[in-house]
Amino acid sequence: MACIISFHGKTPRIGKGAFIAPTAALIGDVEIGDGASVWFGAVLRGDEAAIHVGAHTSVQDNVVIHVYEGHDTVIEDHVTIGHGAILEACHVGSYALIGMNAVVLDRAKVGARAL
Repeated sequence: MACIISFHGKTPRIGKGAFIAPTAALIGDVEIGDGASVWFGAVLRGDEAAIHVGAHTSVQDNVVIHVYEGHDTVIEDHVTIGHGAILEACHVGSYALIGMNAVVLDRAKVGARAL
């Protein structure tokens, strides 16, 4: 069973048909959209702001998604985030692909359909 942890009164919310791997961790203010997937070893930590993962988005193995002092991380629908990527306090548009081991940091904006 995945590690689902409430933090400061916020509990992760998981959409219909979403898959959360048994070794994934969702902490705090995290929302996973319908049909999305969060794979093995991924950590989504919404401790200081919110994380929104859109519908049918794939968060692959060992991805880390975090926030920064009141700055949310928003990942729109149909996004693929490659193995080992790190995203913090950024916005990723629909249908974008974030490559394996990529790092996307504070307040960056990745446009829709970007590679």
